[in-house]
Amino acid sequence: MKRIGYLMLLLGLTGFIGMGCDWTSGGGVDSWNERWNAINFSGQYFGDFEGGLLVADVSDPGETGSVGSGVTGPAVISFTVHQEGERIEIIDNNGGRYTGNMGSLRRTDGQSIGEGETGHIIGQFGVSGVSAAGMEVEITGSFEGLRVDNTLTDRIINGTWIESGGRTGTLFGSATGAVVIDFQDFIDFFLDDDDDDDDDD
Repeated sequence: MKRIGYLMLLLGLTGFIGMGCDWTSGGGVDSWNERWNAINFSGQYFGDFEGGLLVADVSDPGETGSVGSGVTGPAVISFTVHQEGERIEIIDNNGGRYTGNMGSLRRTDGQSIGEGETGHIIGQFGVSGVSAAGMEVEITGSFEGLRVDNTLTDRIINGTWIESGGRTGTLFGSATGAVVIDFQDFIDFFLDDDDDDDDDD
């Protein structure tokens, strides 16, 4: 039960942080923004729920705190994420394919992106597609990673899996290793983003 409580608290905090971000795109948006080349959440993400589940039903955990699969059909235990600029594609371990866009990108501590040598970065996303069971699916959530100099490590993915039939699941997983980012492009991304926000005022 402690593990489920911890995961729900983490997902809740991430959702609270995301509420303060301006959503710029989602699964139904076909757009391109080359500034997104400055950051990359590509990689393979594995489920962090009990039994290796990546999408779980946490609405009614058993007496032991165990959870079941949160999807119709075969369980989803991993995602392979391909990100190119603002566009994103997710393929699950069963062959389900979901495409869409990244959204807003922020530091979670509220500091400027150029401050300090480390900082947690969170980026929203929205994708849609068809699962291996033939269900139309929408996935919304966020990626998070720790920037250390010019690398992005400790990457996690969390969010919500929503099927056309009404079934929903909670998504939580992590990736191993680190990806290299161009830090100067990364700073330029945020400077441009701040300028765009100022223009909107």
